[in-house]
Amino acid sequence: MKPSKQERNCIMLALNSHYTCTQLTAERLAEHIGISVRHLNNLCHAYFGKTPSKLIQWYRIQKALEFYSTIGKEHFVCSMVGFDNSRTFKAALKEYQRNHSHQTNL
Repeated sequence: MKPSKQERNCIMLALNSHYTCTQLTAERLAEHIGISVRHLNNLCHAYFGKTPSKLIQWYRIQKALEFYSTIGKEHFVCSMVGFDNSRTFKAALKEYQRNHSHQTNL
């Protein structure tokens, strides 16, 4: 069963509001939305085909790509999109590139 458009919008609104927090987890995302972690997990799988953790990571990479294109690589800092350090950011970016047909020039 697909989640309602309202549930999808709540998830995306919470992601947009909190993705820069390096401590954002599935538990915290569920708390921000006001639902259980189990329900969030079910919604994320149904609508996005990802776990909440993978959705958070995917969203952060999307935002990083936006920053790269607007401010340039030389001004980008991984904490701007919620990564603790450049090593975790690079690992997430590498995984993103592996899982998507288009490659980025980062």
